[in-house]
Amino acid sequence: MKKIKYLAAVVLLLATSAVSYQCGKNSQVNVNSKDYQAACMLSDICHFALDHDESGEFEEIYYDYIDNIDCDPDAVITKTEIQKYNWIY
Repeated sequence: MKKIKYLAAVVLLLATSAVSYQCGKNSQVNVNSKDYQAACMLSDICHFALDHDESGEFEEIYYDYIDNIDCDPDAVITKTEIQKYNWIY
């Protein structure tokens, strides 16, 4: 009986892993969308500020990053679009 329960648990684990892998593989997240890029950039700003900002000057880090978006060749979003983006952390 223990072997059957063990085998059933392993099969269930493999089945859920396969389903979750397929769901992630077939997800509709468009990495080139402006919303996705804005969220990633704002997340990067927050992480950078938390890791490197000892003085509490978050706004300075934010505007330094936002003002230099034009230097990023992969950016498909503009400064005004990222400022209009609604986000919550």
